[in-house]
Amino acid sequence: MKEIAAIRQFNRLYTRMLGLFRPKLMGSGQTLVEARILYEVWRQPGISSADITRLLDMDRGQLSRVIGKLGKLGLLLKKEKHAGRRGIPLTLTPEGTRLAEQLNSMSEQQITELIQPLEPAVRHRLVSAMQDITAALSGGTQLRPEVIIRPARSGDMGWVIQRHCDLYGASHGFDEAFEKYVLLGLAEFVQKDNNRSRLWIAEQNGNRLGCIAVVEQNNNQAQLRWLLVEPLTRGLGVGRKLVETLVTFCREQNYESIFLWTIDSLEPARKLYQSFGFKLTESIDGTMGGKPSTEQRWELIF
Repeated sequence: MKEIAAIRQFNRLYTRMLGLFRPKLMGSGQTLVEARILYEVWRQPGISSADITRLLDMDRGQLSRVIGKLGKLGLLLKKEKHAGRRGIPLTLTPEGTRLAEQLNSMSEQQITELIQPLEPAVRHRLVSAMQDITAALSGGTQLRPEVIIRPARSGDMGWVIQRHCDLYGASHGFDEAFEKYVLLGLAEFVQKDNNRSRLWIAEQNGNRLGCIAVVEQNNNQAQLRWLLVEPLTRGLGVGRKLVETLVTFCREQNYESIFLWTIDSLEPARKLYQSFGFKLTESIDGTMGGKPSTEQRWELIF
């Protein structure tokens, strides 16, 4: 049947492109099964061995052997004494947490590099098709996870810096000067330490999709900073949801206006700002990340 041939062809392509049959995943030293178990425990600390068995559809004996190996490597801890019959609760050691975060970052980078050459409309269709496949093969019981906007927590600022450098380095050729620019700005943000400055993360199913921040400035002005949306999810409304969260917050805090600086080559971002009523107030030729650029100031007055 054509359907079977098409599905098998897709499986062969995807597993090859992601290197899932290599002995060690992404050159990390862990197998795919080990990496997946580390990820699930990292994402849900205290998850039981029984839950992982059901989640991954694994043989209990195989899972027990892998958990034992990860424990001997100093990556995983299991609580031997526990109540009920749900299985052994699992947590990561500090080294296991570091490795799980590294594997997650490597996986995100791998996918980013895979879809980076695609046009936004193609990425949109790709993501929608994958979500439809997931829903169809799960009997329609799995809805697309909701995108949530949450306040930043420990570890998020490092991600903001890394993703800005990775994405702008790839798309604009920005050098280490841009990393310094982002880092110094975040340092200033942290020092303000007040309720009128805020950093948010867009998240879906435990994965970071984007970020945005508001920084209090003089004369009751708010500055919008660090709006970023992962390439895989651009065109899905994540950026709009982030800006909407920020604008609503600024209104609640009784700011008189919001301003931001961007570069003229970021046309989708400019269109998004315009849709919220931001107006261009200033343009300056300069340098960003070691590259000549035209910076633009946009402002929204309440």
